[in-house]
Amino acid sequence: TMALDLASGSWSEDVLAKLELQKSILPELRPASAGSVISSTFAAVSGLSPNVVVHVAGHDHMVGAVGAELLPGELLNSTGTTEGLLFLRDLPSLDDHFAASKLANGISCTGEGFTLFASIPTGGSAFATLQTMLDLDAETITKRIAGIHARYLAGDVDLDAAPLFLPQFRGSPPPTKDASARGSIVGISPTTTSDDIILGCFLGMVLQFRDVLELFRAAPTRIKVIGPASKNLLWLQLKADLLGTSLSVSTFPEVVSRGAQSLASGDAGTWLSCDPFDVIDEQQRSIRIQGWADQVRERWDYLKGLPS
Repeated sequence: TMALDLASGSWSEDVLAKLELQKSILPELRPASAGSVISSTFAAVSGLSPNVVVHVAGHDHMVGAVGAELLPGELLNSTGTTEGLLFLRDLPSLDDHFAASKLANGISCTGEGFTLFASIPTGGSAFATLQTMLDLDAETITKRIAGIHARYLAGDVDLDAAPLFLPQFRGSPPPTKDASARGSIVGISPTTTSDDIILGCFLGMVLQFRDVLELFRAAPTRIKVIGPASKNLLWLQLKADLLGTSLSVSTFPEVVSRGAQSLASGDAGTWLSCDPFDVIDEQQRSIRIQGWADQVRERWDYLKGLPS
């Protein structure tokens, strides 16, 4: 895809010439709706009908946008091992800012319009990192997160007691995109508890999310969340309160698969069919967490500047 000319929607003649490659070695560019019938040989070997049509839907996050009925102006927040941020665009974003920000441009799976995407290497994988760090099993961590969430909603959580996490456990997100980067923790005290560490981890993750979102220079009209994050109410609530906006969260577990099916069949899905629920930001909590973020800004920026 590095040889793709976004403006023309074709393979770049300039790139091919510099690499001394023939266009014939690259696959035909086509939208996800354009499938191909399997060969008679494969049909015979596999036992499938020779009328079976295969579609290449596209990158999982982009296909998830179709399953989530993402509209222009909306942000898709797709969660899994990593965390993705995706906007739809009428034109590719090719100016110096977006190049320096290392955001990924693409052509929509439908062949109409463009995408602008960022990936945060640490997403749901932070759950496993906490398990290892604290030597706790998944069930215990899940209960701890639920307990912290309940106390947070009740206003019974001391944000200042949580250590500051730079959660780059698997590398850094844009604009550095350094695969060798690793996480850091500051602010450990004699009274720091395991719950403080869990809270600090998710606070760091939402700070990191906000930083990456700012690179897009766009205020989303709506944030749609898909993936396993739907089960982590603490992570979702901290994000909503820090951003000062509500989240619409899918409970349907296979939004990407639904998007692939929609692209192949031509039958458009709806966001409502993903059974979403809303995570509402609350003004006083937002003021509190945004004030905390302002207080730790200098340390946060320092941590981000540490050499990998």
